[in-house]
Amino acid sequence: LEEWLHQHQGEFMDEWARLEASPLLTCLPQCVNCATPQAMFRCTDCFAESLFCQQCLVLFHSREPFHRVQHWTGTHFTHASLKDLGAVFHLGHNYGGSCRIPSSLTPLTMFDVTGVHVINVTYCECDPNASGVPHIQLLRVRWFPATWRRPSTAFTFRLLNFIHKLQSNCKVNLYDFHGAIAAVSDNSGSGKPLFRYNELSLVFRIYVYLRQLRRGGCANMVGGLSSLAEGALAVECPACPQPGRNIDLSKAGLVTRPPMFETIYLSMDANFKLKQKERGFSDPPLANGFAYMVSNERLLEHLAVTCGLSFHAVNDAHTKYSAGYAVTGVGGVDWARHGFKRPTGVVDLQKGERYANMDLALLSTLLPAIRLGITRVLVSYDIGCQWSKNLDKRLPVYPISSSFKLSSLSYWRVVVPKFHLAGHGKECQLRFNINFTKGAARMTGEMVESGWAQSGPMAIWSRENGPFARRAVLDDHWGSENWRKLCRLRFSLLRNLRKSLTWSKTQRAVANKVSECLSTNTLADWKKMRQDFDQDTTKPNPYKEPQAFVTMASLKNQLDEDDRLESRRGHSSPHAITASAFIGNALQIEEQQSDLRLKQQEAIKANTVAGGLVEGQKLLAKSIQEFRAVQKVYMPGVSHLLDEADDDSGLNAHPELYKLTLPSQLSAHNRESWCLPSVATSKLPISDSFLLVVRLH
Repeated sequence: LEEWLHQHQGEFMDEWARLEASPLLTCLPQCVNCATPQAMFRCTDCFAESLFCQQCLVLFHSREPFHRVQHWTGTHFTHASLKDLGAVFHLGHNYGGSCRIPSSLTPLTMFDVTGVHVINVTYCECDPNASGVPHIQLLRVRWFPATWRRPSTAFTFRLLNFIHKLQSNCKVNLYDFHGAIAAVSDNSGSGKPLFRYNELSLVFRIYVYLRQLRRGGCANMVGGLSSLAEGALAVECPACPQPGRNIDLSKAGLVTRPPMFETIYLSMDANFKLKQKERGFSDPPLANGFAYMVSNERLLEHLAVTCGLSFHAVNDAHTKYSAGYAVTGVGGVDWARHGFKRPTGVVDLQKGERYANMDLALLSTLLPAIRLGITRVLVSYDIGCQWSKNLDKRLPVYPISSSFKLSSLSYWRVVVPKFHLAGHGKECQLRFNINFTKGAARMTGEMVESGWAQSGPMAIWSRENGPFARRAVLDDHWGSENWRKLCRLRFSLLRNLRKSLTWSKTQRAVANKVSECLSTNTLADWKKMRQDFDQDTTKPNPYKEPQAFVTMASLKNQLDEDDRLESRRGHSSPHAITASAFIGNALQIEEQQSDLRLKQQEAIKANTVAGGLVEGQKLLAKSIQEFRAVQKVYMPGVSHLLDEADDDSGLNAHPELYKLTLPSQLSAHNRESWCLPSVATSKLPISDSFLLVVRLH
């Protein structure tokens, strides 16, 4: 940039100015085609901005109705239009041929990526198949009419496709795009603005719907649109099991593959950004239930049965933001491995993350796969530990699954995604851990979260659109996302395969070394436990490590119980503070010293003053002084050491560095001779337990 600024800035500016200069300075003022003098027209969209006469310009643009032309007035170039120059575009005949019985000239306002154009057209009236049907003739030249009754406005297919790409990739809304196209045509504000936003909204919605049908092969279906199945327009993951497409579930096929290849891995979650305002009106549905969202009729039928039941509303904090909203979010199901949105795997939420809605999202996308022969299912859900408890009892209530039971599956497993698992309890971390699930490989279960990140910018469309327009926008967005993932899948699969081969070799070597250190019986027992746990998670968990330590709280309770037993036997404590309390106080002081030292280090790194440091030092010094008085009772042999170190000025200045001289810091001989028996052996086990608890936290 610096080189351009100093060496080429003037060149670029001069050449740009040259484009607007008088044609008399750059070329002969004659038509490059017929050499007619006084050729004062040029096209800014053609390759070379040569000068033409009016007749040649119109002739050369008989098939380019959306090129922008300019006229030299003698002092400057000004905008001109092919319509004013006499250009007429004939419809109904190939290659723009004229018709024997044309209609009268009809002005047509066209929207293209090059701007807004008003052109003259004639319709064919000699073809009985297209006679009197202007919208058909417009569609045949890839112009989408705003209406089929005497159309006066149309949009080019390339404009609609360009809008679709911008919306799916850049999240550009239609209103802003409409303003941008108007500015491309006239950014001076001198002309009368053309407002066709309503027409553009209608046409674009129909275009996206027809595009979905065409991509889904509906134009070639024998039964037409009436034979379209739910979810048929969804872009599916080619790498995940799809019976009849990429796997053979017959007995011959099952022999050649491990069971994991017949397992569907699903990931569930809710998104509370994709809301919809309550507007009090309904727009007509188009692809209702044919892509990713469950049909409105099925959702209403499902809620009519379940609304009287009491289901937990998870994340109820979100409901305080639901006033004025007909929909408070969506719940969705993805392919857990590659992040594709599942067909009919998304439902609207009315209040929180209700089990009823999430159940419908899962069942509406899972049951069709089960009917095709899938019997192995793994579901990842951040609240799967609670959601799965009574799922089998809820299924008979739902119309969609009244005859379905989880027991009919050969494999059913619910896990918690890896990132969310840390927020669960110890039992959940063992029972619902993906790492402990056979066949899950390195799946994280979090792919649905990354999908929501892509859907976040769609919140404004979701919030402001009508009910079915919102569904159409979201279906189209997820279709575009699935398509992009499909195009990148070959690269991601190859990259992951190479990583897996490398790490598999390393981990197998480690596992073999560990196995060599174990007896044959131990290995056999562990394998049996793992096989049993893989089939039934209620069986003993082989990944649960035996608890080979006691907590500090249990040790204190045990020592307190020993103190009470000694008291009942008539053995009185030499001090009001018992031996166990004395050791416990010592550990607490050590912890306070460690905390103060850590605060000092952080303050030094940040070049700040640690808040509350002075007050903490005063409290710690007071605790140490009280501790020393008791220490002389239980550790009389260290009195001479305490007297030598008894410097209150040093203690008050840096109590965090003060050495307590505890039993564990003495040699075995001195500990036995200098300490009372009640504390001679107590510090070591308590300290070890305390340190272990600190490490675990």
